[in-house]
Amino acid sequence: MVINVLLLLPLKAMTKLPLISMGGCDMVQKLILDFFRRRLSQRPTAEELEQRNILKPRNEQEEQEEKREIKRRLTRKLSQRPTVEELREKKILIRFSDYVEVADAQDYDRRADKPWTRLSAADKVSPMSLGSSSCT
Repeated sequence: MVINVLLLLPLKAMTKLPLISMGGCDMVQKLILDFFRRRLSQRPTAEELEQRNILKPRNEQEEQEEKREIKRRLTRKLSQRPTVEELREKKILIRFSDYVEVADAQDYDRRADKPWTRLSAADKVSPMSLGSSSCT
């Protein structure tokens, strides 16, 4: 009867059981070992995990080799990049100021200025009266 009750208990409950004698301790230890053996036997094998693309089939050396190859390829691409001067000569890299006249402007905080707070009632109505009356 005790064994059946212990089989139904979760692992946390089994570890908190009061042990009366050494024989009871051995029995609980055996039950815990059996529980873990059952759980391990239900785990999928490495081959099954590889088939489901959960486990990578290659080893550490192959991964390091692949990383080195990617690093080498990217370094080569970076070294073959054209310079800024070459891009400007080919008209690929252009500046805004090359085509538009840019004047110096005074820097000031535009966030503090709220012109709509200074409008009078007449100013607020005047744009409405200038537009076409489509409300008729």
